Amino acid sequence: MNRASATSTTTVLIAAALVSALSGCSLTVTPPSTEPSTSSSTTPPAEAETPTETVEPVALSIPECDALLTLDQARSVLDAPTAELLPAEPANAYTPWYYDATVVSALSGLTVARSCWWGVPNSGYGFTVVVGEIDPATRSSLEATLIANGSSEAVLGARTVYAIEDDEADTAESHEFIGDVWILSNGPDLDITGIAADYAYEAMLTANPDLGR
Repeated sequence: MNRASATSTTTVLIAAALVSALSGCSLTVTPPSTEPSTSSSTTPPAEAETPTETVEPVALSIPECDALLTLDQARSVLDAPTAELLPAEPANAYTPWYYDATVVSALSGLTVARSCWWGVPNSGYGFTVVVGEIDPATRSSLEATLIANGSSEAVLGARTVYAIEDDEADTAESHEFIGDVWILSNGPDLDITGIAADYAYEAMLTANPDLGR
């Protein structure tokens, strides 16, 4: 056999071997995994709860008598330059003979209150102002009684005003209600008690800015 024949025969044998080897193998292609990722997800932190703010009720402030009405105001109300601030009974012990039983009962139940008296010494001429804190049921009972007894009624913004006068007895009462505040003034006529109660109302607004809101 010459060299060319030997080379040809070798090439044929190598080709046959490659075909045989390839025919006995299969190419396997693995598709990409479709399984969901097993990596852990990050859970956002829970929002912190906002604490509930507790609003404490503001205690009622009742000014001293000389701040409820100044001496000049009291003298102007009475048109008496010699009027003075006089000693007064406690508000829950103040029971003029002409007061209705419901009014007397409401006065006796006051725990936060102030009673003041201005007048001309040794004359019997003067007026009183009582300021107290009352509950809604007491206020409702008082208002019903005042209307039943013939009091006039007027709504002035946040306050409700009642007035009653007895000309024969020379007595008058002015009642003003603002929320849980009761202002009561009594004296010889409504010109005195009405103005006195108004002065006390203004002083209460100054001392309690949120009153009536």
